[in-house]
Amino acid sequence: MRRRLQSRLFLMVLLVTGAVFCRQAWNLLPLFWDSNARDAAKAAVTAVAGREGWLLSDMLVNEVTPHDVRLTLRRHVRGTDPESCRLIALADFSIRTCE
Repeated sequence: MRRRLQSRLFLMVLLVTGAVFCRQAWNLLPLFWDSNARDAAKAAVTAVAGREGWLLSDMLVNEVTPHDVRLTLRRHVRGTDPESCRLIALADFSIRTCE
């Protein structure tokens, strides 16, 4: 009885953890499937980082769509690190804040 409860609890924890990771991986699938999307996202992120003076290590890509890249910008400074969400358009590399 106890062994069955432990294995069910383990399976539930495994499923919840898998669901969380699958959601994040699903948002980044265009980077793996489409080389054009991968190249466009790379060009957009590096161009904006160079133009704005951001470090690539300060940028975390959260989602890639056919039109833009959603990322979290967390500048590493002394004290509390400010965090903001940004969208980079793949067409013209323009930046806007997430809504």
